[in-house]
Amino acid sequence: MGRTLFLIESPFQCLCMMEAIHHFKITDFDVMIPYGDEYSNEMMFRFLEEKEISYEARPITHILYDVGPLIFSKKKYKNIFVGNYSATKSYPMAVALASFNSSINYLDDGTQALELFSEHPKPRYNKMSIKAVIALYRLIAFLKNARESIFFTMYDVKSDRFRIEKNTFSTLCTNNNHEYKGAYIIGTNSSILKFVDTPYIDYIKAIVNRIRLMYPNEPIYYCPHRRDTNNKNNELIFREIGIELFNTKVSVEYDFFTQDIKPKYIVGFLSNALFTLKKMFPGTCIETVPYKLEDVEQNRENSVIENGLNENGIASLHLF
Repeated sequence: MGRTLFLIESPFQCLCMMEAIHHFKITDFDVMIPYGDEYSNEMMFRFLEEKEISYEARPITHILYDVGPLIFSKKKYKNIFVGNYSATKSYPMAVALASFNSSINYLDDGTQALELFSEHPKPRYNKMSIKAVIALYRLIAFLKNARESIFFTMYDVKSDRFRIEKNTFSTLCTNNNHEYKGAYIIGTNSSILKFVDTPYIDYIKAIVNRIRLMYPNEPIYYCPHRRDTNNKNNELIFREIGIELFNTKVSVEYDFFTQDIKPKYIVGFLSNALFTLKKMFPGTCIETVPYKLEDVEQNRENSVIENGLNENGIASLHLF
């Protein structure tokens, strides 16, 4: 089969990689991390070092100048797993490092799979400059016969283009006998979302009030989104209303698993983590909060994600 390469750009992709290794029985592999934001890098490094998996962290600032020289690298791979289908760094790197007659495959990264396999998927790349560079790498892939083959996804999707392989997250599923305990709010990146009419903090306050009615004796935890620059300001408000912070070291799924946490209730904002946690804790009540944004296209994408979550047993909690 030859040596496999994993191109990973987020902590969640690390979990998908571990599942792929288990699912496809991969024993001989390398891990490469195209540099992203520092916080994600730190979490990925911590995870891989804990698992005693060696990796190469490679800063990529320009797709042509930094990735192009990899085409001449002597080390090539027959099988490559790209963490994120829409990542502008990883696909060109995969093509550059692919050997002749090789396979390029994809891992899930968030709810993108639901949108990707919907009736009207958004374009993979938006900027014309990116499209032009990707077209060049597509030509190189064609000359190498580097085929896009498998999509390893947790969602029930169909595709004429990819061979769909189901990710069941079996390595994260646990049968611990702990009592269901605690209510957890999975935060979103409020710093980049332009909410219409209702501020993000008002959503959190409404959720907290509802939890206190449903589960009056349960402690309430908020899991901050790692990229939310509003976290420091939000933290002051959370303390005032009696919410405890649960800062993740790798990802909320992995941290729940390693800390033997068995939540009684989980709620989030159209987050992919809700779907993963539903697989891990089928007895936990898990809900998603829909929200309206100024961007019409984002609202359309959110509707696709909400429907996908609903179809997989995660009910919508309409607050406003």
